[in-house]
Amino acid sequence: MAHISKITKNDLGEYVKNLRNQKGVTLIQLAAKAGCSTSSINMAENHLRNLRSDTAENVLRALGIKKAERNRLLKEYGYEKEGKDVCNVSGRKGFSKTSSRR
Repeated sequence: MAHISKITKNDLGEYVKNLRNQKGVTLIQLAAKAGCSTSSINMAENHLRNLRSDTAENVLRALGIKKAERNRLLKEYGYEKEGKDVCNVSGRKGFSKTSSRR
């Protein structure tokens, strides 16, 4: 059986979990509002994987975090704003996660 190493404890998933619990929002409610799966949020909250950059931004938006604060948090937790298009299909600019695994 493969061992799954945990992501550092000071990560965005922990922040999301604390804020979600403070606001009384369930995983199902948050996932529906953010347009992602409950599994991806749950795994991030439990330090098993990082959220994709677009998902991280959508989750923070769904939790009511304003744009300037979202950008600050994404940078703080290792997501750096890219000057080029991340998603070639939509042409949107986005964030990419810098590696935090050791």
